Amino acid sequence: MWYFSFALKRLQARWQSLLTVIIGVFLAAIIGANASLYTGAIAGVGLLQYLKAEPPANTHLYARISFSPVDSEDVAATWDAYNQAVVDARDEFFSASTWLPQIVSGAETQAMFVLRDGIDIPDTRLRLAYSSDIEEHVVVTQGEFPSSQPALNEAIPVAIHEGSAEELGIGIGDQLEIDQRGWDTSRIFLVEIVALVRESDPGEAYWFDPSPLRREVSSTSGYEAALLTSRPDLERIVQDYIPQPILQLNWRFLFPHAQFAVSRLEETSTKIEDFEAVLVERTEDVLEGERLFTTTALPEVLRSYGSNIGLLNIPTALILLQLGVLVLFFLIVISALVQRGERREIALLQSRGVYDGQIMLLRGIESLVICVVAALAAPYLARAILTVLLPVFTGISGIPLPLNGAAFAYAFAASLVGLIVLVATIRPVLAQPLILAGGSAARSSPQTWWQRYYLDVVLLVAGIVAFSQFSQDRVLITASDGTVRADPLILLTPAFLFIAFSSILLRFFPIIMSI
Repeated sequence: MWYFSFALKRLQARWQSLLTVIIGVFLAAIIGANASLYTGAIAGVGLLQYLKAEPPANTHLYARISFSPVDSEDVAATWDAYNQAVVDARDEFFSASTWLPQIVSGAETQAMFVLRDGIDIPDTRLRLAYSSDIEEHVVVTQGEFPSSQPALNEAIPVAIHEGSAEELGIGIGDQLEIDQRGWDTSRIFLVEIVALVRESDPGEAYWFDPSPLRREVSSTSGYEAALLTSRPDLERIVQDYIPQPILQLNWRFLFPHAQFAVSRLEETSTKIEDFEAVLVERTEDVLEGERLFTTTALPEVLRSYGSNIGLLNIPTALILLQLGVLVLFFLIVISALVQRGERREIALLQSRGVYDGQIMLLRGIESLVICVVAALAAPYLARAILTVLLPVFTGISGIPLPLNGAAFAYAFAASLVGLIVLVATIRPVLAQPLILAGGSAARSSPQTWWQRYYLDVVLLVAGIVAFSQFSQDRVLITASDGTVRADPLILLTPAFLFIAFSSILLRFFPIIMSI
């Protein structure tokens, strides 16, 4: 038992002299944990690249429901009831999830005829529309966006996309008559163009089809566009001027793709499908006879990624082989240097009559403590390192890197290799004559050839450059046979970085040992 107590006291008192070997063991364990976490990071970034290649309408969810204002006693109250049902369903269904889809609510009328100076604008239909938070996603190029307060004038203030305005030949201050024909209860109403807008970022998920700006060409009605107005004005128009034609409410669910865990793609797909059913169920009681419809291909896209690509065709065995070689390289070199620095102490113990077996046991306990602590801490340290590095090189934050049994298993395996190396490298020292062992610590060995020519620094730079390719657009490549694979440069990055970092750390070994 005194061996264990003495080993702990020695670690506590002389941890500085063992700092290099402690760092080496920790790095070895981190390398092992990275075998699981790094492939997970590649898969996570690859998933974003895969989803980015899909139309945004396929990777988010669109829900809509229609009703005639004449069937509702209060359009605003009905609208609020639907909104509340949707938000409650979202909050309750995803309460236990680490991710929550953002909701963009909106509404629009049917496409209506447009008159200017009492004459129809041919092949043109316009919709009166509202979309929440749209002011945060557009740039007003002319005029001022309609106020959220009800209009005081007869003409309803509206905004239109600058491209639609150019297409129709209209501008700021123009007034248009909007006519919903086909119903006796419909009346013509007047709108005034008060703002021209454009998307601040056309590639943003907010604008997935059907866009709130509705710039499209229909085979039946010709050019269609949306006139953006406030919710109070839209409610007044549909109640007082077009009470029978349907009003369509819609909700856009924008999913945070970066927070999807690759290891739980099937679970995520099923959850989204179940959520669609819950949405339909929760909205059935607001107005009898009206049904909500949902549109998304996200579950199918996620399953396709999981089944067709799997782990991105990552040769995991290649990564494990790289990491295993790194562990051996790093630990053997570090351990040999540390033992050279401790030969004088081992010689002292031998001269005092301590048996070789007792020295082996003492060093074994020290090594065991270091390796166990490293194995337990390494997965958390590896995840922390990747969490910091991924946003720096990819601009993506929040990629989930769940710690599973594989990360701990690889960390313990690397630590076990470290324990074997640390114990095994003591035996040659024990076999040396006392005089030779006592004086060997004073002699220093020259740097290796790759250090003399600073090849390790070059390799470190190469590793950083390789890691900089770790972005949404460069993780996946298409092979000649059409299959999607992980970029080999990305797979070699850990080897570049760890070999270079290990060699550079050796340069500081004399300084560390002199502390």
